Formats: sequence, structure tokens, C-alpha cells
Amino acid sequence: MTDAELRGQTAEFRRRLAAGETLDEILPEVGKRWSISSDPGQRAICGASSGGICSFTVAFVEFP
Repeated sequence: MTDAELRGQTAEFRRRLAAGETLDEILPEVGKRWSISSDPGQRAICGASSGGICSFTVAFVEFP
């Protein structure tokens, strides 16, 4: 997946959440592409690595 396609997926998932879909409805679709745990208690964003924190910031923080 290219960077542009990944950004499009982020926008699409945000649009779907804003339209009233829940994470429980969206996560099975995401799980087909990326490995995620079916147990919410086992899901983590990035750990404590600087690369993971940077990736999280770029993906989920909106800059002015």
C-alpha cells in the first residue's frame, strides 16, 4: 500500500466512524489486511519506541 493509499484509508475510516459505524464493525475489515488481536486488551498502538510514537503522531494527530 502506498503512502497516499494509506492516508486515504485513514480518511475513510474516520468518515465511517463519524457516520456512526463502531470500531467493532470496522476492525474485522482491518484485521483482514493487518494482524490484530481479537482481544481488545491485547491491542497496543506502538509500544514505547520513538519510531512507534512518531508513527502514531503522524497517523492520528491532526496538524493545523
